[in-house]
Amino acid sequence: MRGRSAGFIQFSTVLLILGLAVGGYFAYVIAPAYIDNYTLKQDLTGIANQAWRRVGRDELRKQVVDKAATIGSHVEIPEGGLPIVVRGLPVGDDEVTVTCTDAAGDCSGDEGEVFIAISYTRIMLLPYLKGKFVTLHFSPTAKETLKPVEW
Repeated sequence: MRGRSAGFIQFSTVLLILGLAVGGYFAYVIAPAYIDNYTLKQDLTGIANQAWRRVGRDELRKQVVDKAATIGSHVEIPEGGLPIVVRGLPVGDDEVTVTCTDAAGDCSGDEGEVFIAISYTRIMLLPYLKGKFVTLHFSPTAKETLKPVEW
């Protein structure tokens, strides 16, 4: 039987505590991006659910971009400049795709489906690590029918 003095800490215990601290740090830094993406996905589903009102593809795209501008914040890094925190998610008209399967293909009919997809990249600064950041890619989608709701 080996004798250990009181207060002896094993190397594996130190590694476990260090691993938990690093995992907690990255959860603290990255979790807000995933929460914002979940919120955007829920709002995207809500917008797609309202497509049966025949508002058209361009209006749906505008609703998505406007909604993304109200969720969270993101970091922009201009060339040769310091990072800037900007309100809203980095979603513009180019990142939103609206596809309609009605006869006209513009979400104006009451048959078919609407499919909305977004693809955006978000930069997350790493606090306490000057100049370091993580780039995350998100692609939320929503698919709903264009058939009017009957109460």
